[in-house]
Amino acid sequence: MFADWKRKMILPSIITALAIAVAAGIWWYRDWNVQQKDAQMKKMIWINDAADKPAADFRLTDQNGKPISLSEYKGKVVVLQFMDPVCTDICPIVSQEAIMADREMGDKSKQVEFIAVNVNEYHLSQQDVMQFSQSHGLNTLPNWHFVTGDKASLQAVWKAFGIEVIPNPDGDVEHSADMYFIDKQGKERYVAYPDNDQKSISQWGKGIAYFAEKLM
Repeated sequence: MFADWKRKMILPSIITALAIAVAAGIWWYRDWNVQQKDAQMKKMIWINDAADKPAADFRLTDQNGKPISLSEYKGKVVVLQFMDPVCTDICPIVSQEAIMADREMGDKSKQVEFIAVNVNEYHLSQQDVMQFSQSHGLNTLPNWHFVTGDKASLQAVWKAFGIEVIPNPDGDVEHSADMYFIDKQGKERYVAYPDNDQKSISQWGKGIAYFAEKLM
C-alpha cells in the first residue's frame, strides 16, 4: 500500500521533471541556433552590437518636403544611413542594398523606416535629395526618407552619430557611411559599416533585412 502511494507521488514528479528538461533542451537548441545564425550573418556583413543607448533625435526635411524627426518613428525599426546626394561611389551601392532589404522583408518592411541623412554641405536642397532618390529607385519605397536641412543642423546629427565628414574644394565630400539599426524603443542596437563592393549587394540586402527583423 505504501509502495503504491509512493509510486503515485514519484511518477508525476518524474514526468514533470522530464517535461521541464525537454522544454529546457528545446529552448537551448533554439537559442543556440539563433546565436549561430547571428554569427553567420555578422560575418556576411560588417556589423557589431551598438551601445544600446537612446539614439539622438533630430528634425530635418525629407525629399518630399515632409518634416521628419527620428523620435516620431518610435514603435518602428529605423535603419539610419548617411549619404551624399551626388555620390557616385558607395552611396548608390548602399541604396540598392536598402531596396533589396526592403524586398527581402516583404510585408514586414511596413515595420521599418529607412532614413538617410545628407552629408554634403554643398548640396543641401530638397531637390538634391529628391533627384538622388529618383535616380536610384529609392522613391519607390514608401518607407524611404532622404533628409536634409541647413549646414548647422546636419553637422549636429553627424556629430551625434560619430560621422566624419571631410568637405573638398571641388564640392565633393569624403564621409564615413555607418549604418545604425534603431529599435522600436528608439535605442541604437546595431551599427554596420557598408563598403563599395558591388558584388556584396545581395548579401548586404539579406543582412540588413535579417537584423532589422530581429528588432521587430
